[in-house]
Amino acid sequence: MSAMPDSIEGMRKEVPKSVDELVKLPPYLMLMVVGGGLAVLLGLIIGVLEIIWGAVVASWIFGAILHMIVCIIVGPLLIFAYIWCKRDLFIGTVLAGVFSVVLIALGGIAGIIGGVFGLIGAILAFLKYLEMHENYSQPAAQSAVAPQAQTAPPPSPSPQSRDAAAQPKKFCVKCGMQLRENAAFCDSCGAKTA
Repeated sequence: MSAMPDSIEGMRKEVPKSVDELVKLPPYLMLMVVGGGLAVLLGLIIGVLEIIWGAVVASWIFGAILHMIVCIIVGPLLIFAYIWCKRDLFIGTVLAGVFSVVLIALGGIAGIIGGVFGLIGAILAFLKYLEMHENYSQPAAQSAVAPQAQTAPPPSPSPQSRDAAAQPKKFCVKCGMQLRENAAFCDSCGAKTA
């Protein structure tokens, strides 16, 4: 697994810089980046408009400033969760979910819009995590088997399956996630495998 970037410049290098790069991402990562970007952009635009309008209605100024600050701070953190997802899908999913909920709760209209995108991305990322770790449901299935149904011994592994188990596991050179056997593309970041 590759290390986390240690600077803002290192993080900027990992964020998609064009629509073409964004479209190549898996949907859950794309939604996180779009959500964070929308929160910042709309937070600035709507915040400025609310502040201008707040000159007429003075009670709006505090809320407008609060919403704008939340969107400007938490929007990039949602993009940071995208970077974490490329390293560790579970941690990135949790971060994206938390940052999305904060945007929805405290970010006003802009936060709700960006937060919903991020939250959908976090849910899809969690489903991807569960898919990648399919054995999460096996213990429950084994405990449901009746004792009398386990009379036959398990079959001995064939020489081919022993050879397959002895082969080293392959990992994506771009994001470090484990690759499925014979995968042409990484399930996590979409990079072409060697």
